[in-house]
Amino acid sequence: MSGENYVAASEFCSVHNLDPSFIRSLAEYGLIDTIDFDNSQFLKQSQLPKLKQIARLHHELDINMEGIYAIMNLMQRIRVLQTEMDSFKKKSQV
Repeated sequence: MSGENYVAASEFCSVHNLDPSFIRSLAEYGLIDTIDFDNSQFLKQSQLPKLKQIARLHHELDINMEGIYAIMNLMQRIRVLQTEMDSFKKKSQV
């Protein structure tokens, strides 16, 4: 586990009042990547902002896993389209 900093999934769950099964479900849906090491699950620190956003959707809006999956995919598509629009704007200004 070298090169990137990791956080224990159990620690994240404890701080954010989440059930550890929630992290496993997110990993099964492909929304986050986890690493199993020494009988524990770990999360890349770079994923924490996304994971916090997902936790808020789940807690504050009571959105189920399928809804979270749909929302996160749509948000990713919006980011891609925004990047493409910015690229087109730069090209048109030249």
